[in-house]
Amino acid sequence: IAFLSFRGPTLLEMLRFLALSACIASAVGFSALPSIHPTRGGVVAPMSIRSCVDSPRPAGPAGLGGPIATFAAALLLVGGGGGPVLAEDAVRSGQEIFDTKCAACHKGGGGFPTRTLSSADMEKNGMNTLEAVEGIVTKGKRPMPAYGIKSKKLGLLPEEITAVSQYVLEQSSAGWVK
Repeated sequence: IAFLSFRGPTLLEMLRFLALSACIASAVGFSALPSIHPTRGGVVAPMSIRSCVDSPRPAGPAGLGGPIATFAAALLLVGGGGGPVLAEDAVRSGQEIFDTKCAACHKGGGGFPTRTLSSADMEKNGMNTLEAVEGIVTKGKRPMPAYGIKSKKLGLLPEEITAVSQYVLEQSSAGWVK
């Protein structure tokens, strides 16, 4: 099956799994789960749901500790952090993908003469837009293989192709400085 290829979980996927696990465990009453306890200065501490419910809390929104705070924190993790954080994560993941899939031929912006990942060569060859880089990463161009999801051995998800393409464009415009 072409669309099934093994890849390790991303950091966001692992955080979502941990948040969901914490919510489920909290809902069924497991003890020693991390909870936010407002009467202890908001410190994250292992405690049971029963101890959160039985302990005195201030009235109002600040008093919503224990399971509610755990659930809210989990929702924040599951929902992601918004634009800038996701963009930063994409750059990091783009670098990781580049280092594992591309660096053998393109380390430091290298490649074949006149087809490097330098800003000048990329502009000259029409590879200076996100769409163009995504296209060549997806479909390949001899001698570079295709990394699209249909590639059984090398397949990358569309998000991974976008991340590595953004990384290449950013590094190219920065002169591949590390």
